[in-house]
Amino acid sequence: MQSGNYLILVRHGSTEWNESGRLNGTTDIPLSIEGLDQARQLGQQLAGCQFDAVLASSRRRSQQTAQAILAERSPSRSDKASAVISDSRLDEIDFGPLENSLVHSLERPGLELSSELLDRVRLALPRVEDTWEHLRGKKGVTLAVSHGYLIRTMICNCVLQSSIERLRRLQLRSCGATIITWQHGTPRLVCFNGSGDDICRITAGTAARRP
Repeated sequence: MQSGNYLILVRHGSTEWNESGRLNGTTDIPLSIEGLDQARQLGQQLAGCQFDAVLASSRRRSQQTAQAILAERSPSRSDKASAVISDSRLDEIDFGPLENSLVHSLERPGLELSSELLDRVRLALPRVEDTWEHLRGKKGVTLAVSHGYLIRTMICNCVLQSSIERLRRLQLRSCGATIITWQHGTPRLVCFNGSGDDICRITAGTAARRP
């Protein structure tokens, strides 16, 4: 039986670096025109959903995505989530000297990542696990806008309890949604790379179960 608590992890909209296939970690660049359109479209799809909290990483690309989602909502709605909460724990992994590198140059046969990139992911694991513990304790429906590598690392390490070497096999598009709920206290991945329509469909009964 599902708990009625949902964690929705949304990757931010596209940036110019994403579109050119480059690693973007700490560099704080904004959404591209395409990325803004993606965020607005997601907001339109989510206009009928209710959220108990909307979080976003401190990076502009995440903040812009979350703000675009809230901008599509009616000001008369009674959601608890009326503003975006900034949380740096949701920030992307620090790629260090690999920042701005072409992603395909860091892949090995079979979609495995280079040892250099995996080392950067491993350095981020304590923060990823802390972020997971913070998010899994939230009640109701939580929307958290974050980044591709952080979300996929969290899914592999915390949800699937799988090797992070496999994270590249999880292809997460810009503004793609991952939905997690809990069954007898165990996380359950109910949607990966979904749309706003998927979010509304899956969480539809949550509002009715609220006290």
